[in-house]
Amino acid sequence: VTQSVLSCTKNISGLYGLEVWRFDQSTGELINSPIISQGDEESHGVSERTSSGMFIQRTTQEADPCSPDFKSEARDAFERLTDPCRLDHIHPSNTRPGVGLAGLLWSEASTSNAMKAVRNGVQSIRGVPSIRRFTSEIKETLKESNDHIVWREVNTLAQDPLQPYDERLQLYANAGFSLAAGIPYDIHGSRGIIIFFANPHMNHKILRCDTNSRLIQFASQLIGASVAVHEPLREAELMKSVRPVQNWRRLRTKIMAFIRFQRPLMKKRRRDRSNSFSPQMRRSN
Repeated sequence: VTQSVLSCTKNISGLYGLEVWRFDQSTGELINSPIISQGDEESHGVSERTSSGMFIQRTTQEADPCSPDFKSEARDAFERLTDPCRLDHIHPSNTRPGVGLAGLLWSEASTSNAMKAVRNGVQSIRGVPSIRRFTSEIKETLKESNDHIVWREVNTLAQDPLQPYDERLQLYANAGFSLAAGIPYDIHGSRGIIIFFANPHMNHKILRCDTNSRLIQFASQLIGASVAVHEPLREAELMKSVRPVQNWRRLRTKIMAFIRFQRPLMKKRRRDRSNSFSPQMRRSN
């Protein structure tokens, strides 16, 4: 996953960082996938087990000491999100749809997809000609392929009184991660969402241009595929580890069966050999 993130995000304009969440259908929860940011493994000895769960490409302007927008409160919030060595580090825990930033963006994406399905179903019920329906679907597909991405104001979400309190969501807002977009993925039934954090101070035309938006969309699908392939890889490794044991058991069964069949034959051969020596031959000997 880390290699996919590094290769996909280096040319995205205005990117602060991202998070990868996969949806567990058995529990109905969103689970964060660990990612190692650039330089963390060498400088802090960070591994995937101890990572902050957040990939950082650059520090937010509010948390950067060299920036004129620097704030000490933003720096503290930024480190609590990104530094797993801090005692007050807030690690991304499993969350349900509608709770926290990941849950909110996941719910919005799911609702949007459901509304599209309902709209297409209503059109087919009303008897819209197939050519018109296909044309509208093609236009919608082209519109989505042009990658219209909805960037949400994190500060607005954090201050919404109707939303349940989430400490990590408050830290996002305080640390300067003011713009966020959730791009869902569905790779052969393995679903999840990639949350991109953008620089709100950059030129919005560059951030929302077709080239940058398409890159974000395709990058999210590639990252999602790298997450989805983990389970088949784990199953393949397990099968490889079990295969020698199974082969040895089969071989042992064949050897034991061969021994069981050979015992009566060996006894018969011994009896035949003993009977072949008559008493006269024995006296002569």
